[in-house]
Amino acid sequence: MASATQDSRIRFGVIGCGVVAPTHAIALEGIERADLVAVADSSASRVQNFAREFGVPKAYAGHEELIADADIDAICVCTPHHLHAPIAIEAARAGKHVLIEKPMATNLADADELIRICDEGDLRLGVVFQHRFDAASAHIKHLVDEGDLGTIALASVYVKWFRAADYYDPSSWRGKWDTAGGGVLINQAIHALDVLCWFVGDVKSVMGYAGARVHDIEVEDTAAAAIRFACGAFGVVEASTTTYPQTDERIEIAGSAGTVTIEGGQIVQHELAGRRAETPEFVLEDSRFRGKSYYGTSHPRVIEDFVEAIHEGRAPAVDGREGRKVLEVIFAIYESSRTGREVVLGGDG
Repeated sequence: MASATQDSRIRFGVIGCGVVAPTHAIALEGIERADLVAVADSSASRVQNFAREFGVPKAYAGHEELIADADIDAICVCTPHHLHAPIAIEAARAGKHVLIEKPMATNLADADELIRICDEGDLRLGVVFQHRFDAASAHIKHLVDEGDLGTIALASVYVKWFRAADYYDPSSWRGKWDTAGGGVLINQAIHALDVLCWFVGDVKSVMGYAGARVHDIEVEDTAAAAIRFACGAFGVVEASTTTYPQTDERIEIAGSAGTVTIEGGQIVQHELAGRRAETPEFVLEDSRFRGKSYYGTSHPRVIEDFVEAIHEGRAPAVDGREGRKVLEVIFAIYESSRTGREVVLGGDG
């Protein structure tokens, strides 16, 4: 497709009209130089209802028709996990820019192929890790980058959530390796783990355990892992969909000059050596978003950055290579759990 000019509007199509799709539609309504012009879903009734509710002019009963639409510049992929990479690859081959919900793929080979195709086509590829755009996350990233926490010693993530048995309905894509790509790590904990790796840097190796402790599913509902970061810091990942009562996800960064902790998108600990202890409070803006509360309110920032990346001919803040990093960590934990050995990570795709 032709490069966007500063005055042009990016015409979006959303593929998949499930739980997260309204978040994309509402975000696009508020972004200048972007229009939602088409939606697609395998359910004809669902896509028609979605198009009617959000005033979208075109509704397709299949993603192939949307991708073939020459009027569409970019797509948002909001489907179940196993369809993310195949649809994104098809769209990129058709010359569309791609913004994809996490995970970008259910294996690294597909992630690499998607990155390669977008590189060759000079197309923007973005992955929705919206919590990097949260105010609390941006504040802590600044502290780490400026050295205000000193030498990072420990960096850990805890996601202790609860899902009832019907969450893993036998007819659902969840709970199965071939459709979900994994369990609690790739579906729930991936966001917090992505933020942790963004704070601290590349992971050198992992030693992990993962399995189904409570639910009758193929994939893990409980996982724990030890992490060695390339910078020398150590960390822990604890994740579960079996723990009652559910608690907010927690990210802890502890260094020689300070410690900071996020819980549920808010900084709850903010201790810096030689400074008066002040814990910043960040007000979560009002949101018309529907869906899960833990999505937060940063989707508009992700999508706006993606639109600007298209206009400016640059990579999005979370591009394909960034989106791949946390996948490599998660798949290494799975491998470690299967083999009982430490797994050393290598390459960035």
